[in-house]
Amino acid sequence: MPTSLESLVTKYLRSGNPAQRTREEYLTTLRKWSRWDGAVPLEELGRKEIREFLDWVHEDAATRQGTNPGRTANKIRSHLRAALSWA
Repeated sequence: MPTSLESLVTKYLRSGNPAQRTREEYLTTLRKWSRWDGAVPLEELGRKEIREFLDWVHEDAATRQGTNPGRTANKIRSHLRAALSWA
């Protein structure tokens, strides 16, 4: 059975005691992941897919006239790195 990013992040957050704002930011990452058309099971996730997702996050933030799309993409990258390293 394929592992979803949502189930991984849920387990990751339950393994510790992160602050409420941290939990909210990870949930924002999951919402962006579900909005992205290229979402794949974690077993199929490679550098190419991660790069495409981060590029999409940056473009989405710029389209929505975010004040700093690069920071948004970096925040998402750090969330992915933390959860995937924990797994």
